[in-house]
Amino acid sequence: MKRAPFGALFSCPHIIRPGVIAGMTNIQHSLLEKDGKYIVDITVPGPLVETAMNAAAQAIAGKAEVPGFRPGAAPLAIVRQHYAPQLKAQVSSRLVQEATRDALRTLQISAGARPMVLPEFRPAGIRKWVGRFELNGAFKFAVATDVPPAVTTVDIDGITVTPHTDDPSAVVDEQLHHLRHDLAIKSPSNQPSTELDEIICSIVALDENGQALPEMSLASFPLSLDLQKEALLSRTMAAQLIDKRPGDQVEFSEDGLTYRISIEAVNTKTLPVLNDALAQQCGVASLQELRDRIHEEWLLRNAARIRRDLHMQVREQLVAKNPFQIPESWAADYREKVQSLADFSEALQENEERAARFAQICAASDYLLEILEEKFASEVQLSDADLLNYAKEELGVSGVKPQDYIKVMLAKGQYDSWVLQQKKTKTLDWLITRAK
Repeated sequence: MKRAPFGALFSCPHIIRPGVIAGMTNIQHSLLEKDGKYIVDITVPGPLVETAMNAAAQAIAGKAEVPGFRPGAAPLAIVRQHYAPQLKAQVSSRLVQEATRDALRTLQISAGARPMVLPEFRPAGIRKWVGRFELNGAFKFAVATDVPPAVTTVDIDGITVTPHTDDPSAVVDEQLHHLRHDLAIKSPSNQPSTELDEIICSIVALDENGQALPEMSLASFPLSLDLQKEALLSRTMAAQLIDKRPGDQVEFSEDGLTYRISIEAVNTKTLPVLNDALAQQCGVASLQELRDRIHEEWLLRNAARIRRDLHMQVREQLVAKNPFQIPESWAADYREKVQSLADFSEALQENEERAARFAQICAASDYLLEILEEKFASEVQLSDADLLNYAKEELGVSGVKPQDYIKVMLAKGQYDSWVLQQKKTKTLDWLITRAK
C-alpha cells in the first residue's frame, strides 16, 4: 500500500503555546483502507485528555466568573465544573485536530482535503470536529479521508512568473495629487471655471417623463471639476461645467436622465507646492519621507493581493507540469472554500466552470506543495519573522498588531490550520524566488 508523505506540523514556540498533544507518541490509532478511503480510529489516552482540560481551564481561570468567588479567584477544579460544557467543546475540537494530524503524520498519509469525522462520532448533518469522551477519561473518534494519489516527485523546472503590473510610483503620484487638492486654498472667483476648480451648484435630475428624482437632486453641492479626484463626475458632466461662471445654468442628458445644474459659485484652488514644507504639514520631515510613507501604505493595502496573484501563476504551472487525478471530494472541499474568499467569490460564483477549475487547481497544487515541503524542508522552513510578515499582510492597514492577530487565532482554535496554510505560502514564495 503506497502512501504519500505528510509534512509535520510546524510550531513556533516564541509566538504561540505548543499544541496540547501535538507530537506525542502515546496516541493510539489503527488504519483501515476501504473503498478508496483510509479509515483511522484514534484514541487519546485519559492522561492527555486531563492535561488538555486543565490547560483549557487554566486559560480562562484568570477571568472566570463563578458564583461565590471573586472574578478570577475560583479554584481550577471549580472552574472546570462550572464551565464543563464549554471546555468539553473546546477541548474536543482541539484534540480531534491535533490527534488527527499526529496519526496521519505517523502513518505517512496526506490528508489532501480535510479528513471528516465519521458519523457515529458527530450528530447527523454536522461537519464540525467532535468525538466521544469515554468513561475511563479517554477521548475517541474516527476519521475518513480519500487515499491520496501516488505522486512521489514534482517537476518544478521552468516555472516562471510575470511581475505585477501595478506601478507604485504612479500610485504615489496620484495620492500626492489628491493631497495637494485637499490642502488647496479656495477663493471665490468670477472667472470661467477650469478643470482644477470647485463649483458650488444645485443639481436637479429628471426622468424620461420630466419628473424630478428627489434622491438624485442636490442643493448647494460642492463639486470638484478634477476628474482624477471627483468620483461622482463623468466626463460628459465635466465638459458641460468647464468655462462656467456663477449664475450660469446648464442642461444636458446622460444615461436616460436630464440634468439641470445651476452654478452658485466658483472657487479657484491655489495648490500648495510639492516640497518639504507640504510634507511637514503632514507630520513628516521631507517630501521623500512622505512618498515613502505613501508607498509603504500602498504595499500594506496590496501586498496580500500581489502575492496571491503571483502564487496563482505558480499553482497553475505546477498542476500543468505534474498532472494527476485528484479525488472528487478534494475539489468539492475546495469549492466550498472558494465561497469564503471575498476577493474571488463574486466573480467565481458568476462562472461555475471557472469556479470548479479554480478549486481543482488549489486542491491539486496544495498536494504538490505538501510533497515539496517534505523534500525541500530546509529551504522552506517557516520562521517567526515569516509568520509575523504574513499576518501583517493579511491585516493590511487595519491597525491590528500581528501578535494580537495570532493570539486571537489561538483563542479561536484557528492558529494551527493557519500555520499549515502559511507553510504553503512560504513554499510558493520559495518557488517564485527560484523562478527569478
